[in-house]
Parts: sequence; structure tokens; C-alpha cells
Amino acid sequence: MQSETHNPYQTPATDPARAIRGALDDALQTRSRAEFETEITEQDLIDAMRDSSLRRDLARLRRIRWLFLIPAALLVFGQAVRWMGIGSVTSSSLYIVLGVIPLVAYVSLLHSWIVSKHMQNNRDLLGPVQGWIDRESLWIETENQIRYRPLSQLTGTDVSRRQWVLCFDATHTLFETLPVRAFEDPDTAQILAENLGKVRPFSKMTPFDARRLAAPTDPPQFEPADGAIFYAGELNTVDIEGTPLARAQRRARLSVLGRLLLTVVITMGIIFALGFSIMMTALMLLIITLVFVQALFRILRVPFAGQADPRVLYRSAGWIDHAGIVSMTAVGQTMSRWSAFDHAVIAQRVILARTNSGSLWHMIARSQFTQESDWEAACRLVRQQLPAEAPS
Repeated sequence: MQSETHNPYQTPATDPARAIRGALDDALQTRSRAEFETEITEQDLIDAMRDSSLRRDLARLRRIRWLFLIPAALLVFGQAVRWMGIGSVTSSSLYIVLGVIPLVAYVSLLHSWIVSKHMQNNRDLLGPVQGWIDRESLWIETENQIRYRPLSQLTGTDVSRRQWVLCFDATHTLFETLPVRAFEDPDTAQILAENLGKVRPFSKMTPFDARRLAAPTDPPQFEPADGAIFYAGELNTVDIEGTPLARAQRRARLSVLGRLLLTVVITMGIIFALGFSIMMTALMLLIITLVFVQALFRILRVPFAGQADPRVLYRSAGWIDHAGIVSMTAVGQTMSRWSAFDHAVIAQRVILARTNSGSLWHMIARSQFTQESDWEAACRLVRQQLPAEAPS
């Protein structure tokens, strides 16, 4: 068998962790970390989605909206000039302008809906926050939660004049935003963010983060209290059947589908009411069909995209104690105090604790406990700490 030879002139493969540390070294220099403290506002979340490249779908929708608006505005201007002069307004131009209106309205509503949905998903970020970022990790403390995120799991980062956005989720649904004003030295923070962004630009958004299926490997960053109840393993789709979470997921998909159908009905009504030409009607139907099919494909594909076993939602480990719930996954660790939740649902197969934002649930499956007595003890502890109910 021929042995593999080494080429001394070949460029060595880049170590992602080493690249991250090198980028941070350039900005931190002799300091061990960059500390921050501020209050995250709703405007910070809006700026994070609008000014960064986190949500490229939003930028794409804004471009599409202008793509429709600019030609329509030029037609309106041209017709206004003709009307003020000796010419007359042509019906074909008027039809085109009126036809663009529902498309612009649809794109604008879709843009607003995406912003609203992600604002709701990330409302738990709002409020006072403090912590630090060093060469290895991001550490964030809030009133109700502590989050540890290793930079090796960073899927992308970007910085604008106001916000430093870091994402550890390949779906780009959940993110961390650090206002530049939060740092003691905003100029250094800006350089730090720009350097890190060069080695970790945002990856392509995917409908499912395959890393959720991997077991956590980092050592725990938190200490369990006496009497802590430990859990580890996978959570499956069958575990959440019949729970409010499963019903909320179905309602979300039906809501998107309903918006699309309403847009199609309104647009078709305008087409027939205005008596568009065959070519114009065919063009608008083609655009509507492409948008509808793409959205429907994403609705049906998102839950199980990229999964070898569609029954598995994710794998996690951690514990429950009188202080709260600790959750460890392959991409980070979180310690949530009981004050982070407003109520819980205890079902036959799963414990669901809903965060104060009302849109996120912490899930622990019955199968993740090694003994039935641990499951029963966990249920008792949750009932002691939170208003608990059985699924209806």
C-alpha cells in the first residue's frame, strides 16, 4: 500500500477554533475578555433583524417590494405627465399599477409577519443584561436566566453601527444581540465584532439545525443543588403529541397557509375585476404560483428537514432542582430560574415549561429520566414551583 506523502508547500487546513481565537486576540490584545452591561429593548431586536445579515429573507423581501414599486411609480409618474399634458391615461398602464398593489401588499404583510414572529420568539432577550465574551465563549446573565454559548458553535455574526448580532442556531430563528453601547469600550467592541465576522460570517439559513441531534459534550458550566434530578437523552415527536406545543405548531402552519390563500383570492379577484389581458393574467398567476408553492414547500419541509430520523426532535441533558432548570445541548447551555416560566404542562410523556414570552417551551421527556421515580419527583417539583396543568 502506498504511503501518503506530505507536501510542505501545501497551505494547512484552517482550524475554526484557532481562527476565532486569532480574530479575538487582535482586538482583545492583553485583556482576557470584553465585558458588557445594558438593557435590551424592542428597538434593539428590530435593529438586529433589519441592519444585520441575520435574516436574509427580510432583505430579499425588501428588494422584491422595491422591484415592484419602482416600475409602478414610474408608470404613475408617466401617466400623470400625460394627463397634465395633451395625452390621455392608457388603461393598460393603469391595470399594471393596480395589479402591482396586491403583490406589494402581500410582500409587505409577509415582511411584517416575519419580523413580528421573530420578535415574539426572542422577547425573552428583553430587559437588563450583563456578561462577557472571551476567546472561547459568550456568557450572558439576565434576571431569569444564564446562557453559555461556546464560540465554536457560532453559525454567524455581524455588526452594524448599533448592534452586534451573534447566532448559534442554523435556522436563524433564535439569536443574541449585544448593543455596541453596552461595552465599556465601544470602539474595541466594534473591532472585535468585525474581526469575528470575517472568520464567522452568517452561514446559509437552513430549515433544521442538524446539531440538535448530537449529544452535548461540553462539561457543565453550572453546579447542581442537593437533590437535583438529572435527565439525558432524546425527545421525540410522539412525546409532544396532544400538548399545547403540538397544537401551536399546527396553528402556525395553518396560519401561514391561510395568509397565502387569502392573498391568492384577493389577487385573482382584482385580475378578473379589471379584465387583465391574457398575458398579464398569465404573468401574475405564474408569480402567485411560484410564491405559493415555495411557501407551501417550506411549511411541509421545515419540521423534518435534514433529519435522518424524523421522529427525533433533539437531544439534551441537564437537571431540575429548586433553583430552576438546566439544559445542555450540543450548541450551548442554559440555566433558567423558575421565574423565567409562567406555567407548565405535565403530559403523559413530557414536561413543558413555557417561558414568560409565551412563545417558547422548555421540554423534558419522560424517557430522558433513568428511573420512573425520577420522573415522578420531577413532576412534583415542577408542580411546587409553577402553576401546572394537564393537557386538555
